[in-house]
Amino acid sequence: MYGPLLFIDPNTRQIYANEPDIYGLLKSNRSLYTGILPDDVPIANTALEWGGKSWAMIMLPLPSDYSDRLTLIIHESFHREQPALGFEANNPDNPHLAQKDGRIYLRLEFEALKQSVLSFLEEERSSQNIIEMNQHLTNALLFRKYRWTLYPEAENAENLLELNEGIAEWTGLILSERDNIQLRLYFEQGLFDFHKMPSYVRSFAYYTIPAYGYLLSQKDENWNKNVSQETNLTEYFISAFAINIPSDLQNTIDNIWDIYNASSILQEEIMRETETGTLIAYYKKIFLETSPLEI
Repeated sequence: MYGPLLFIDPNTRQIYANEPDIYGLLKSNRSLYTGILPDDVPIANTALEWGGKSWAMIMLPLPSDYSDRLTLIIHESFHREQPALGFEANNPDNPHLAQKDGRIYLRLEFEALKQSVLSFLEEERSSQNIIEMNQHLTNALLFRKYRWTLYPEAENAENLLELNEGIAEWTGLILSERDNIQLRLYFEQGLFDFHKMPSYVRSFAYYTIPAYGYLLSQKDENWNKNVSQETNLTEYFISAFAINIPSDLQNTIDNIWDIYNASSILQEEIMRETETGTLIAYYKKIFLETSPLEI
């Protein structure tokens, strides 16, 4: 994963690079190469073509935590290398994850996935922990499959984003040198706080694939090497974990969703939908009725 890196100060556009560009835009400065990023080049944590090379671009300041720094740098380095690995840079929209039912069943999936990971990461792991892990894991994928019955176009869109951002984040996580205690903290922070994010339409993939991937890595540490641009990751996990998807998903979901605080999630999402509808109506009235601007 080591290769061309651009670290950018977004306030000054100052570049700190680990190697020179092809055209001499960067100047040698001891062990670094420095310069100013042109105004027409957007600044982001991303991969880009610039100065005759493919770079991973990282915005400064870096995270203070060592493992978080590694995860970020390796994530973006994966994006730099992914074309050579056969992965397209797909960033599809997932607007269903801004809608009430899409959010509800994603949150339920996260609740089940969280319980599965934490069951596995118990310090004194027992056979009961493994049983609980497998049951929660199964339920997480059931919530996902049911979500797709509500939004048939969601399967492909979610999968493309998980192939792009999820696999990159998994690569960063697994090479971040975290021990089991740090892994538990990583998953607790991510999976516990996910529901607080203002939007799920892109963020979900950064958490789902690392969590599913970590559990699968206990069976096959090289599972990701079997993944290609054509892989349906959900079906891949279902097969790898030998999970049986019942034909009557609705009835199964009704029997398990109370385990995952469903009533509170439902209430919160109904309230959010009402508040969002009120806000949209307010803006429509201001900009389309009260004081429209015609050009």
